Amino acid sequence: MRNRFLCHNGNVEVRRFKGQSSNIFIVIYQNEKKSFLVDCGLPTDIPELLKYIKSEHIPPVERVVCTHFHVDHCSGWIELKKIFENAEIYFHREAEKIVSGVERMEMPALTDFTQIMIPAMKESRYVPSFKEVMTNLYLGTSMRSRFPMDKVRFFDSEEEVLPGFATIFTPGHRPEETSFYEPESGLFISGDFIIVMNGKILVNTYVFSSQSQKESLEKVKKLDNLMTLLPGHGDCLDFNELILKYKPK
Repeated sequence: MRNRFLCHNGNVEVRRFKGQSSNIFIVIYQNEKKSFLVDCGLPTDIPELLKYIKSEHIPPVERVVCTHFHVDHCSGWIELKKIFENAEIYFHREAEKIVSGVERMEMPALTDFTQIMIPAMKESRYVPSFKEVMTNLYLGTSMRSRFPMDKVRFFDSEEEVLPGFATIFTPGHRPEETSFYEPESGLFISGDFIIVMNGKILVNTYVFSSQSQKESLEKVKKLDNLMTLLPGHGDCLDFNELILKYKPK
């Protein structure tokens, strides 16, 4: 299992922090003495994340870039923003109505629970408490979002929000799902578009649109030098032919 990755120029390092349910990626810009996060986990992840940042002498977090608006990827911001007061959190513009509460989050289908969500939680050994379940519901899993809107920013599909990484819009799992790709090193941060379970790369079948998921995968197949997958769930692995065999429902 690998947890540290260097980009081609040696200035940028990416570290994986394993949260209770999902991965948080810390992108460190050595020369600029700053760091960005890709996703920020759950509120209960933040104390250990802060300990790690302090113990490793990681520069202050200036920005959180979220792959999508699900509580296990973005709700840690509620605690994180209290520590890094000048930081901002970014979502793709497709998430604006959900994040602001204008629209409601749909409930997952039963097959989403049985085939993806529960197996992923079992693999990470994450069992949410009753309080966490209610907090997740309150923050928008099935009710109107109460996400704090201060310091929230929205980016467009081609906008570079993670310096040095290409923004790859990959809707399917969520309408706003976005991945990030560093072409020289071949690092690909996939959020929940592509995940890893049981040591295998899996194109997520928990989707709002199978057609969008298929189109996103076709887009990724055209990228050169795909080397390492940094998924929202599971270990970081070398890319292989498995993703090329995906056939949507």
